[in-house]
Amino acid sequence: MSKFLKRSSALGLSIATTVLTFVPDSIIGSVKISDKWSDDKNLLFDRIGILVVAFLLSVICVGLFNLIRSKVKVKGNGYYIQVEYGNLFKCKNCQRVIPFDECFTRTIGNAPHEIKATSICGQYLMNNTNLNVQELIANARLEPDEDKSKYNDQIKYRSGSLVPNGDDLLLAFAMLDGNGRGYFPTREAYLNSLTVMWSEIHKYYRQKDVCIPVLGGGLTSIGETTPTQQELVDLIIESYRLFSQKIQNPQKLRIVCRRKDDISLSRIGEAI
Repeated sequence: MSKFLKRSSALGLSIATTVLTFVPDSIIGSVKISDKWSDDKNLLFDRIGILVVAFLLSVICVGLFNLIRSKVKVKGNGYYIQVEYGNLFKCKNCQRVIPFDECFTRTIGNAPHEIKATSICGQYLMNNTNLNVQELIANARLEPDEDKSKYNDQIKYRSGSLVPNGDDLLLAFAMLDGNGRGYFPTREAYLNSLTVMWSEIHKYYRQKDVCIPVLGGGLTSIGETTPTQQELVDLIIESYRLFSQKIQNPQKLRIVCRRKDDISLSRIGEAI
């Protein structure tokens, strides 16, 4: 049974129990379903009707709540995560993680090896036309990997590494295949990159909320079967939950997603 039905059933049962407990049988039984039935039979079906109506009302209420709510909190021992609908670039008073590929590619276009203008990275580059990534890399003292990228033997950086740019944290993330497309060979490689990123966030943490998008949710493939956006959110949550060093309260990790990305806040945690 889905969380939706569980919540609807629990709410409906609560409503029906309250009515049946505090409303006298004399009032409930005053509604005659059939004059041919005995008072006891009418009362029984009145009670059943109350249960049905209470369940239908709860389904409507829970459904409307799921439609209008914009965030959900996931709390546990030592961690606080907020999954929310929104625009990463409109998040204020926080540190924003901006995902690049492992080579910090900055050319925007439609070719497989170019950054798509509609992606978070593409939007960031267009809004920061004077961005000098190499200078930022040098300032962060980020060393390149010994191995080169599969795409044109370019210099690459460890997936999960961060480069600060003010309150923004530029993330080397997706690996590149021979055609310049972003990928992770396995789900484990994706999770390993998240682990590196959590460590880097701890390193650059400024006692502010940290906002991240749904990493790997664009054109990046992950293993043989790429997880859905919904599954990626749960993978990110589980990875963060298992990492030892977390953002301290009252600050939190915020996972910012778009409503159109088919992510249901009511289903958060189902894949964990």
